[in-house]
Amino acid sequence: AMDPDDPRNWRAPLPGRKPAKEILAEMEADRPQVPVLPQGRDQAREKNNLQDRFQFCGGRAMPKGAMGHVEKNADLPERVGPSTRERLEDRRRKDENGMNAEHREIFEELMLAVKRKQERLKEIQAEEAAEARPSKVTTARNKEALELRNDIDRCLKDIDKLMELTAEGQ
Repeated sequence: AMDPDDPRNWRAPLPGRKPAKEILAEMEADRPQVPVLPQGRDQAREKNNLQDRFQFCGGRAMPKGAMGHVEKNADLPERVGPSTRERLEDRRRKDENGMNAEHREIFEELMLAVKRKQERLKEIQAEEAAEARPSKVTTARNKEALELRNDIDRCLKDIDKLMELTAEGQ
């Protein structure tokens, strides 16, 4: 007789598909239930309540004197420096070159960039003069120097274009 406890007699079922009846029976047995959760916020009602409550910000949206003339007294803060309108007009004001504040800032940035690149170019030339024979470092420096020269040319062209545009705007 065959011993069912002997591992030689154990047989694994052949792999295959599970019958539909078994699948449906398992699904029926493990049917998910809708959890009972605490009731959440009624957002529509809450939004309407907030809209009603803050429709006029309770009358505190503006300072007390904003609705009319306010007498000058010691309680009022003093204005420090030029007003926003004056600063804006100052930025729009053109100088003798026809540049407004934005044009001047661009011009200054370009000039600083040219200055920094020229200084670095001088450093590279000094390093190159100190070193007698070529090497990989020298090649890298030469490449950087070429990039710097090209950048300086590009900045100078941008400055020329800026001057041309500001001359047209006068």
